[in-house]
Amino acid sequence: MKIKISWVFTILVGFSFSNIGFAAINTSPDQDFYARVIQAYRQGDSTVLNKSVRLLIKNYPESVHADNALYLNGLLALSKGQYKRAIKNFVLLQKFYPQTNKFSASLVGKGIALRKLGKLEKAEKAFKTVQDKFAGSPEYFQAGVQLKLLRQE
Repeated sequence: MKIKISWVFTILVGFSFSNIGFAAINTSPDQDFYARVIQAYRQGDSTVLNKSVRLLIKNYPESVHADNALYLNGLLALSKGQYKRAIKNFVLLQKFYPQTNKFSASLVGKGIALRKLGKLEKAEKAFKTVQDKFAGSPEYFQAGVQLKLLRQE
């Protein structure tokens, strides 16, 4: 049964793509920049990611992808131990895109980076802000875990 379903899915997906063709897909310039951001993030290339994010923000600050680009840049910096760069990206996201769906996640990321830098009071403030403003969200629970880790240090 699984083979039949996947076969039907493959045919449907293949059929839908064959009807539109890749040449017929028009992307906007900001989507092209964001595609570079995604590719650099997946490859773990901090240099290309940072450059692509800067170009996207500079040329298309109102892009629907700008906040996610900053978030991914901060996330990669955090994973590579570049805590100051991570904080910079998270703060830029919070400052220029306060209505983004990545706001609470950027606060958690900022708090983690601050904790790693030994700025425990500021980290605690970031985590408590998440818990106060985003109750019930996945980030609320992440902030709780981070606060427990913070208290152990």
